[in-house]
Amino acid sequence: MMYGVDIGTVGGGLGGSIAAATLGRAGFSVALIDAHHPYPEDFRCEKIEEKQFKLLRETGRLMEGIVAASTLFTELWIARFGRVMNKRPWFGFAAKDGVLNFLRHRLARCHDRVFNEVVGKGAGIE
Repeated sequence: MMYGVDIGTVGGGLGGSIAAATLGRAGFSVALIDAHHPYPEDFRCEKIEEKQFKLLRETGRLMEGIVAASTLFTELWIARFGRVMNKRPWFGFAAKDGVLNFLRHRLARCHDRVFNEVVGKGAGIE
């Protein structure tokens, strides 16, 4: 199967999913290329810091869903070898796999999703 799109976004993590959503909402035909659907639960966390949060405000309703699926943190613990060495004020959100699956669900109306691996580069996706 050959896909004809304006933009192919490789990697459906937080950055790739937001980029694909934003481009799709701007009217571009976008294919999100990622190996996983849905995004699997795993031990990782994306952090959204204050600067990023301000940029996400521009996405409108998309930001509301990201915030709803994330956890707000107001304190950062700095640890070394399992011991907390320091604590400081911090504003940010911890986003887990639920956020990525929320984004992907919202993107279904904006673009195609291709769940596969990139094995080369060229003018088309097959």
